[in-house]
Amino acid sequence: MDHRLPIKAPRRKRAPQRRRAVSPSDFQPRRRASNFKWGKLILFVIAVPFFVWSYQDRESKFESEVKEDMAGFVSRMAVTEQEQSYLMSSFEKVHRNCYTAHSRPGGRRRAPSLDQASYLKSVFDRLEQIALQDGRGNLAARLANGSKMGMAFLEQ
Repeated sequence: MDHRLPIKAPRRKRAPQRRRAVSPSDFQPRRRASNFKWGKLILFVIAVPFFVWSYQDRESKFESEVKEDMAGFVSRMAVTEQEQSYLMSSFEKVHRNCYTAHSRPGGRRRAPSLDQASYLKSVFDRLEQIALQDGRGNLAARLANGSKMGMAFLEQ
């Protein structure tokens, strides 16, 4: 007797199954995977202008308060209405440059700030220079005196 083990035939690989036919009503094309999210884009488009607006609004409110207070202080230096209109027109020219030079813009968690002493000194110095250039020595002397009074007021 031959005790040999029977040799097994190699298994046949199965033929790939055919896909079943899909009727046109059931057919839906595959969607391409995309990481683009429309909702995030819309949120970004709405949120960014809002944050820019709120930042600018806070800055402009602070500047307008400073300008209003300083305009009241400057207007007290004038004796006549003509001098007052002259001073206010000069102050309008000077304020923006002095404000930007001596202010620090606010951030997300801090309010805008202003170095009041240097702002006051630079405004009165420039107004005094303008008055001297225009030949208004009396007014320039009062502005120099007003600068000293303002500095004394701030030190209190």
